[in-house]
Amino acid sequence: MKINCTNNINPVNLNFGKTVLNHTKIRMARQGTENVDFVEYDPKNRSDRHTINSIGLCWGTNPAESEHIRCLSSKFEMAGLDEEALPDTHFYGLEDMWGSPIAVAQVTSKKKHGINRTEIDYIQTAPDEKFSSQRKKYKGVGETLVAQILQKLTGKTEVVELTSLAENFWGESGLFVSETSDDIYPKRYIEQRHFDEYIEHVENKKSPKFSLWG
Repeated sequence: MKINCTNNINPVNLNFGKTVLNHTKIRMARQGTENVDFVEYDPKNRSDRHTINSIGLCWGTNPAESEHIRCLSSKFEMAGLDEEALPDTHFYGLEDMWGSPIAVAQVTSKKKHGINRTEIDYIQTAPDEKFSSQRKKYKGVGETLVAQILQKLTGKTEVVELTSLAENFWGESGLFVSETSDDIYPKRYIEQRHFDEYIEHVENKKSPKFSLWG
C-alpha cells in the first residue's frame, strides 16, 4: 500500500478522539500570525491512531529523525493497546485550521528524587515546517507547542525536562538549563517558577513592537 506523505495528514473520519485543549496563534514565516489548535490525541481512537501512524511513516527526513518519530508512533500504539503500558503519558500536538498536525510530542509525568517531574519526549515538527525548510509556512512551531504544554502543566509539576535533536534552539530563551545526561540526545529542563516567563517569551514574539522607521 502506498502511503501519501504530505503535510496534510488528516484523520480518516470525522469522529475525532482528540480533544482541543486551547486555541492559540502561531507566527507566519513571512509576517503576521495564524490560529492553531493545541490538542491531545487519544491512543484508543482509530482516527487518532491513523494520524500518528501516518506521522511515524512520513515525517522523518533523515535516519535519526525517522527513528525519533517512529518511537513516538510506536508508543502511541502501545498506549492504545494497553492503558497501563505508559502510565501518566499524554500525546499533544498543534494543528492548523484544517486539522492537520504541524507538531507533536509525548509528555510523561513521574516522581524522581521526590520531585514531580515531567518529560517532553519526541518533539517533532512536520517536515515542511522545520527551521531549515524553504517551504515552511510558520515560525516557532516547536516553541509554541512547548509553551502550550507548560501552560497545561502549570501547578501540576515542578520541573519539565526535554530531549531534542535541535539542542541549540532551546538555549535561545535562556530559561532552559542544561543538564548532564548520558542519553543520546542532550537534555534540558525548566523549573515551574519560569513557566510563565517562557510562555510570555513565546507570546511576545507573536506581537513584535513596531517601529515608526519600519
